[in-house]
Amino acid sequence: MKQNFQKIFSVHFPVTVIGFSAIAAQMVFMRELLIVFYGNELSLGIILAVWLIFTALGSTLFPKILFTRISPRIRLGLIQSACAVILPATLFLIKTIRPIMGLTSGEMTGSGQVILISAITLAPFCICSGFLYTSACQWHGTISGRPSYAVGYVYLLEALGSGLGGLAAGFILIPFVSASAILWLLAVANLLSVWLLCVTKKRSPGIIKGAGLFLVLSAAGIAGFIVSNKYQNLCDRTAWKGLNLIASKNTVYGNLAVTKMGDQYSFFQNGLHAFTVPDPLSAEESLHYAMLQHPDPIHVLLVGNGLGGKIQEACKYRTIHKIDYIELDPEIVDLARQLLPPDFTRALDSDRLQIIHTDGRRYIQQTATQYDVIILDLPDPYTAQLNRYYTFEFFQTVSSRLKKNGICVFQLGGSENMIGPELSDLLSVLYKTFSMVFQEIVLIPGETVRFVGTEKKGVVTADPEKLIKRMNDNELKTQYFREYYLPYQLSSERRAYLNSKIYPVADRDMNRDLKPVGYYYDTVLWATYFSSIIKKCLLAFSKMSPLIVYGLAAAGVLLGGLSAYKKNENQRIRLAVQYSIFNIGFAEMSIEIILLLVFQTFYGNIYHLLIFILTSYMLGLSCGSLLGNKKKSIALSLRQFKILQFYMMLYPVFLMLLFYILARLGSIPANVFLTLIFLILAAAAGFIGGFQFPLANRIMLASKNKLSDTAGKLYGLDLTGSALGAFFISIFMIPLFGILPALLLLAVMNACAYILIRAWIPARNQ
Repeated sequence: MKQNFQKIFSVHFPVTVIGFSAIAAQMVFMRELLIVFYGNELSLGIILAVWLIFTALGSTLFPKILFTRISPRIRLGLIQSACAVILPATLFLIKTIRPIMGLTSGEMTGSGQVILISAITLAPFCICSGFLYTSACQWHGTISGRPSYAVGYVYLLEALGSGLGGLAAGFILIPFVSASAILWLLAVANLLSVWLLCVTKKRSPGIIKGAGLFLVLSAAGIAGFIVSNKYQNLCDRTAWKGLNLIASKNTVYGNLAVTKMGDQYSFFQNGLHAFTVPDPLSAEESLHYAMLQHPDPIHVLLVGNGLGGKIQEACKYRTIHKIDYIELDPEIVDLARQLLPPDFTRALDSDRLQIIHTDGRRYIQQTATQYDVIILDLPDPYTAQLNRYYTFEFFQTVSSRLKKNGICVFQLGGSENMIGPELSDLLSVLYKTFSMVFQEIVLIPGETVRFVGTEKKGVVTADPEKLIKRMNDNELKTQYFREYYLPYQLSSERRAYLNSKIYPVADRDMNRDLKPVGYYYDTVLWATYFSSIIKKCLLAFSKMSPLIVYGLAAAGVLLGGLSAYKKNENQRIRLAVQYSIFNIGFAEMSIEIILLLVFQTFYGNIYHLLIFILTSYMLGLSCGSLLGNKKKSIALSLRQFKILQFYMMLYPVFLMLLFYILARLGSIPANVFLTLIFLILAAAAGFIGGFQFPLANRIMLASKNKLSDTAGKLYGLDLTGSALGAFFISIFMIPLFGILPALLLLAVMNACAYILIRAWIPARNQ
């Protein structure tokens, strides 16, 4: 009984807490850093890569230089105590990092600054997290007396903790609890783990332990509730220093913040400015340029950013019978009702207005309603999630939801005076994509370039006189959008200059769901604001063909294999295992990112289902670890290891065929069956990696490697491969070449790893 108690509370609980804390803290910190960076996938890739690299350093390097003479139990307790302190401190550091770095509110951050800030803020916790894994392996090995079993078992418990942490953070903590309170709870869990490590060593009665546990939890919970709210307010005020922050709220879709200056209210979503009220010029331009293109609009669809005044302006058209407004996050509507004066929210109660809280693309895919005007007022495609609103497939769906004379309008950031080559590339690619669906297109120049498209010629116009006549016919009362304003904005010189910057683009290079080149060109444009090595790398990569990338990847793996040519058999087996773990880490993280992108591209930004995909991956990892950790001979372990590498070589090919079929079928509404398919795909990827990792540890330990060296090295290689996969696939391969070529790259890399395994592991061991 005593041994079971000790095993559960001194081994199971601490290791599960490690995984739970890591994944929950990762979700909180990444959300907070995205606010700092006004994020795109470039910053996401960098954040994730930095997280994994420092965790790898913590698991490999630090066990050799810190606490080397301390028992594993004490080491584990010391590091978890450090984590409890670091968790809330990291939040304050993230909130204050912009002033510390001399960055003002609204100032963009370059790639170098993103890397530096991510490293400064995340390194302490990530290093401790990696250090905890190695220490937990040593501690469990000491208790069980089975080192090879201990590594796999700790990996299993950590994966289970990560799965539970993802579910808890996504469904319970983040939607309903502040970031400060979440980190406080994680700190309490780590301190509780330390307390259990100490108390299980003593011979105290169970009832005393239970009473002590109750008192500790009760005191920590009450203290956390009192302190966390004040601490969160302090962090928020510090982050928005210099601005009058009147509200800040976390939702399942991100962070909402509202500032006030004079009589103006500015709303921010994840640090990015969404809209300011009152701002009549922006509201009038964004709405009337689109509405006046249609001679008699009756039913209108607004996707995004309607609270900035567009709904009020749309209600001025007497011909309009109904306005459907898509706003993903209902909390921003509630904040607007609470904070804005009644004059600005009265339009929200109009009988003609219907507010729909769902993903915009998913709604357009599933609705049968036909519209006269569809206005897409969304940010530029600086993320893969936003790019799905600018693809050929999406424009086809929009076209099918328009009436005979219907028009579609979207916008991109432009320039009044000069359009550089990077912006010209983005405009040209999206013009080509738009023109493949709509027969006639009008471009409206300005700081914001508006694309107006229709399938019937003669409907849209750039003639200011015609638009002025339609204004007068509708008896529009506007402040800035007036008769004297339009002739200048739509002058022939300005329109000619804009059109001169649109160059022909080949059909194969248009923006598509599985080849999001619009996201690539916007990333290059983002990088032009800084002297960025990222921009140079992106441009250099754009000149390569996928075949060159495949060849370089294959050559890198195979040439690395030549380094083991003169080594003995045991050394070659160890190198084969290490190569395989690195490649599978690279492939698994890449596949996880690809599954998330493909799911949200095809079926919408369904937040909770995306969490299910991440959790399915972790559960698959846990099941694989459980099977891989069963006692078996080294010969059987080697055979299974080789088979798993073969499966990982074929898995990307299978995904390529599946995604190709889904793309050919067109827009398919999400349903339970298709959702289940993606959950199974995520679990299968996790299962392969989870099964292989304990096998790799058993093979390495068979050659009399130290437990700490083996656990730390393989865990570090797994994380390093994952970091490179997250960065390279999301920043280079997917935007430039597309989803299918990225999967083919994974197949090539793992095929080369399989060849090395076959060559380095003798037939008698297979």
